Amino acid sequence: MNREDLVFDPMLCLEFVPIAQLLQKQCGNTRICICTADGVILNLSSEEMIELAETWNIWH
Repeated sequence: MNREDLVFDPMLCLEFVPIAQLLQKQCGNTRICICTADGVILNLSSEEMIELAETWNIWH
């Protein structure tokens, strides 16, 4: 995951949810905005989203 994919703007993140309950919002064409519990917005492509989900499954 590239550093520039991280957007620190809690104003964009109206609903803080645990990372386990990923809040997905369409963000541009094929990119998805995910809001984490601490208000960090991850701006991911669908491929990165799949990677993150697979990694999450391994961790938990």
